Amino acid sequence: MTLCAFPTRKWIACALGLSACTTYAAALAPETTAGTESVAATGKSALSPADTELIQTSTDSLQQILVNNRVDFGSDSLTDIMVKRAAIVAALQEYQEAVIHHFVDPQLFSADYVQYLNATAPRLTGRVIEVGPNKEYTSLALARNAIKPGDTIRLTAGTFALGPNRGRDATRWADIAIIGAGPELTTLTGQVESALRLRLQNLRLQCDDDEFVDLRGGGSLHLRDCFISGYNSGAGGSNAINGSDCIMLVERCTFEGRSGRVADRHNGDALDLRGFCFLYVRQSQFVDNQEIIRATFPCVFDACTSRTTEDRRSHGIMPYPTGFVLLRDNQATLSSTQRTGQFVHATDDLEFLRLVLGAPSHAGKVAQNMSERLALYRNLPYWIGLLRHENADVRSAAADQIKKLTGQVVDLAADNQPDHDAAASLNPPLAAEASATRMMQWYDAHRDTLVWDEAAGAYRTSDTRESEPSPATP
Repeated sequence: MTLCAFPTRKWIACALGLSACTTYAAALAPETTAGTESVAATGKSALSPADTELIQTSTDSLQQILVNNRVDFGSDSLTDIMVKRAAIVAALQEYQEAVIHHFVDPQLFSADYVQYLNATAPRLTGRVIEVGPNKEYTSLALARNAIKPGDTIRLTAGTFALGPNRGRDATRWADIAIIGAGPELTTLTGQVESALRLRLQNLRLQCDDDEFVDLRGGGSLHLRDCFISGYNSGAGGSNAINGSDCIMLVERCTFEGRSGRVADRHNGDALDLRGFCFLYVRQSQFVDNQEIIRATFPCVFDACTSRTTEDRRSHGIMPYPTGFVLLRDNQATLSSTQRTGQFVHATDDLEFLRLVLGAPSHAGKVAQNMSERLALYRNLPYWIGLLRHENADVRSAAADQIKKLTGQVVDLAADNQPDHDAAASLNPPLAAEASATRMMQWYDAHRDTLVWDEAAGAYRTSDTRESEPSPATP
């Protein structure tokens, strides 16, 4: 975050996100301190002058508070001691938050859609398991022992149960996509308690008066084109999605909050996420929800809507002091405009990509600053993540840039082949998903040996080992 020339206390408050400095544009302002270029060029650097200044100023402020609140046991009463202790606790919290917000700026990287896609989308290999009547497996329970990370599970029309979700027999969903024939045709019941890059797509998620997702131990989840209902239980939070310290990407989903045990009394809550989470919600609608989210952490709502029927009140999106909400084309209820910001271009928009690649673009200065601070032109995870994008033009641009940066050739032949099974077609194609998996495996294997060559505008490797990626396991 750009440092502000305020007196010490106000300056720390700015770093804490408590002042007008927290506008989205301010968070994305270009760094001008010495050392920034080396950070952008190599991704690693010693502390810059701005880093050192923040640490020194914060430490000086903390030290003064400690001196002012030293306990004098010869004269201080118990009340005095409690007051001084509270002042020291508050000062330590300020110091901690100032340093965290400076070195790990959530307003910057929380706006990057591709980061969420990489964190939540399963690394698929292209292997498909069909489940349903007249298929090899008629239920998920029967397919359970055959499923392995990287698989895509295709469900036919019908109702399917996830299987054991608690205790030693609970299923841990890792790098799996479960895809139905559409929310009007395929219903999934049960509960997800453990997930790492799990995608649920084209499904009706029937909560049966309980959370459908309960990731209290962390994890990552991608919901796409789902209809979620039946969570208005009247017990606990009456929510559809529960979690803590997790990452979630929600796209084109509908949360229907009235149906459930207490439908005649009040509405349920869509999301109950706690701890430090990341949430990106795109083109989704919230119907009859008392609350959408208590935003105590970075949240993004991109072209979302909400509505309630009759006279029931909705608090909608509720920004909290510890959180921040980024909005684009928002039509969802917002309880307050405090701790919110607006954005125009997402990092996967074609207009934004043209800007990153140096082509003529109308994306604007804020987008330019973001592109530069995140070093997106040479950011390999960014381009690899775009290989699994739904837009074929975006996938093509990503493949071209990966080849330019690394020499690695991404096979996009599947994009030119018609899918003769229209009812079962997937977007992006599984071949594109597998290409993204293959490239991410290559990147994970070589990231420590990749060196950015500014003059060549490409990466070279300091390792003499063969740099060709291993093909994704079929």
